[in-house]
Amino acid sequence: MRKILVCTVFAAMTASVFSQEQGKFRLNFDAVYTDPFGFNSGVADPVLTNIGFGFNLQLGYNLLENMNVGIRYGHRQTVVPKNIYSDMSFPFLTTFSYYFANSGKNLLVPFVSGGFGVYRYLYHHPYKREDGNIRFGGMLTAGFEIQRFRLGIEYNLVQNSLLAPQSESVGVDPLSKTNSYFAVTAGFYFGGGLWEETADQRIARRETKIQKQHEAERQRIARQEAQIQRQHEIESQRIAHRETSMQRNAITPQQTDKTSVGNMPINKGNFFANASASNLGLIFIDDESYLNFNLTFYGGYYLINNLALVSGVGFQRISISGDSFNSIALDVGARYYFATIGDGGFFANGVLGLSKSGRSEAEFGLGLGVGYSFFLNNRVAIEPIANLVIPFSDSPIAFTLGVGISVFF
Repeated sequence: MRKILVCTVFAAMTASVFSQEQGKFRLNFDAVYTDPFGFNSGVADPVLTNIGFGFNLQLGYNLLENMNVGIRYGHRQTVVPKNIYSDMSFPFLTTFSYYFANSGKNLLVPFVSGGFGVYRYLYHHPYKREDGNIRFGGMLTAGFEIQRFRLGIEYNLVQNSLLAPQSESVGVDPLSKTNSYFAVTAGFYFGGGLWEETADQRIARRETKIQKQHEAERQRIARQEAQIQRQHEIESQRIAHRETSMQRNAITPQQTDKTSVGNMPINKGNFFANASASNLGLIFIDDESYLNFNLTFYGGYYLINNLALVSGVGFQRISISGDSFNSIALDVGARYYFATIGDGGFFANGVLGLSKSGRSEAEFGLGLGVGYSFFLNNRVAIEPIANLVIPFSDSPIAFTLGVGISVFF
């Protein structure tokens, strides 16, 4: 037995292997056959046998690439002739494992493992354990791994137990039971990495992983740049569409107020001059109508946005049954622009005037007018207008239609 153990340890110390990965967990599962060398085959009482079978589960954490710490839980069932007795043990140990890992190319990976903890016993036979069911002990294992398969020989050193008869009627003497035993284990493991990976392969794998990360980052940046480019294109298209729309409507970026037209010519502080003509007028006197011709010149100043103070002079020539005479009027009042529509806007006039003709005395009157301004550009507008003149005397009410032109400055 000693020669076997020495040979196993020597093979573990001289083999050249690969390492696992630091920081990973691994789980070992081993089937266990106890007393493989028949040390208890000739005991006087079957109760003293340690021949049996079971399993071990060991969870480890790789502190380094060739060593780990962990915990082990196991189960062992003794084999008693004719199944007269039953004896089970449950080891629970803390473990440390070392793998003889060098930079060779041998797939055989020797290892040694040790542990310390408690062994719990359950039994069904004529004896009871006088000193309790919990025993302290430890184990030492030597073996090797190939790929993910494991094979090992271990020795469990456990405190002995004192067995006493369950009752005085049994008729048996107390016995001292040796709980220590040899075992052969065989199984496999999960996790931790593969032993067949060489140092060069591990470096290459890490480089490949880094390259993939760099490629993923490059693709992510490329996607972000493409998205930003698309956003810039959309914004450029939106600005171009807006500029085209403003050019079509002759509106500058400052003209966002719905009450403004042109380049804000009707805002506070601006001046305007207007000349208008009405070539056809209808005057109703009794049952007769008369033709007239008017020329009017206005000037104005915008006191506030959309509202201007105006003053002007008008010339009128009237023809009645071939008899013609002239009239001159002086006006003062106001003009107000309403909400604009497209490139124009409605306005209203209200003036107080003094007129004098060759056939009458001077008289006062009220002039009311409504018109529309068509802005040709930011400075010039064509303005059709309808006027109603209401005298403060017995003179008839006059209604005229005309068209004028206004210049803003």
